[in-house]
Amino acid sequence: MSKVETTILISVFILLAGLSVWLQYALLEPETETAQRAVDNDPDYYIENFRITGNDKEGQTYFVEADRMVHFPQDGTALLDNPHIIQYLGEAPPRHIYATTGRMTANGDEIVMEGEVRVIQGSGAATGGVMQSNRMKIRLRDKKS
Repeated sequence: MSKVETTILISVFILLAGLSVWLQYALLEPETETAQRAVDNDPDYYIENFRITGNDKEGQTYFVEADRMVHFPQDGTALLDNPHIIQYLGEAPPRHIYATTGRMTANGDEIVMEGEVRVIQGSGAATGGVMQSNRMKIRLRDKKS
């Protein structure tokens, strides 16, 4: 084997070694970062038979109930299973809102209800109507309150 062939062969091996190192850092680092993000977005706690009470800026009361609430620490949101919201609107009959799932913002001002959303105004003989939808955003408190 001549000196030129040996030099070319060694150069190819060095090039392949450099390419291997580059691929390891270029391809493996994003996987590690993605895996870390997935771990960071795991829920930190959940509550069975969840219920909260709150007041809006006019002092009117609302209740939020769910079979289960799962809290995510990365963005502070909470996932609600089978949520039920009761809003008391002054002298009007209460408004009941049901859904399959819901997502509450970190500060609890809004809930996005999804899946077979039903809104029932009033109850019994005082029913003011029923509305159905696939998705609904409910603002529980005004951002100024």
